[in-house]
Amino acid sequence: WEEAELWLREAFERNVRVRGNENSMTPMIADRLITTLWELDRRDEAEEFLRERLAIRREVFGVDHADTRRAAGNLAFMLRDTGRDDEADRLEQELADASSS
Repeated sequence: WEEAELWLREAFERNVRVRGNENSMTPMIADRLITTLWELDRRDEAEEFLRERLAIRREVFGVDHADTRRAAGNLAFMLRDTGRDDEADRLEQELADASSS
């Protein structure tokens, strides 16, 4: 996992630098890097990075975009896995409200 993190971090940074946050590869690489950090038991770092990427996805793609919704679902999973069910519930309600409006 350590080697994967190095490769993914480099790929992510290069992709953002060259292609920007709007590129379709950026969310995919970010998701893999977040998963890798989670598997390395660096959960705080994974969550922080996911929150940053979720904010960018909301801004770039909008709240109803599949990449934004997937990131929000992943954050809700992380929150539940770390015992923060109330925060996960609020996030899931926010998603439901956004898709019904």
